[in-house]
Amino acid sequence: MRANVAVSAILDANALLAAKVGNRNYFGIVPQRTATPYTAIQVISDIPEQTSEGQSGLVNAKVQVTAFANTAKEASDTADLVKLALDNAFGEFNGVRIHRITRLDGGESPGAPVGSSEKPLAGYYHEFEVPYEEAVPA
Repeated sequence: MRANVAVSAILDANALLAAKVGNRNYFGIVPQRTATPYTAIQVISDIPEQTSEGQSGLVNAKVQVTAFANTAKEASDTADLVKLALDNAFGEFNGVRIHRITRLDGGESPGAPVGSSEKPLAGYYHEFEVPYEEAVPA
């Protein structure tokens, strides 16, 4: 599962997104009391392509990136920057060779709970197909 490494690198390197979220692009658990807006990266699936002769060396990952913010507009605006950074991206990022990334879906996400007495954050997500190369075991 290396799609998350490449997606994180692409998001971290994007100047427009960095101006909005700084370095707050998280894979896995988001630290409590993280300043908003921020993004949360989740690998939904990571499936190696098979041929009649075994693994092809290409893996198709589905990755969801959710932008969280205090308002729906700020979450949507941040998610739009994510979409601009990732959709149609390709190349090598942190040692992972990515074929063309394709946006699959997007929409409002349930808000992130931030504490029992606080208002939930607004969320907006985009889901992407991230095909990448992986060494095939001999």
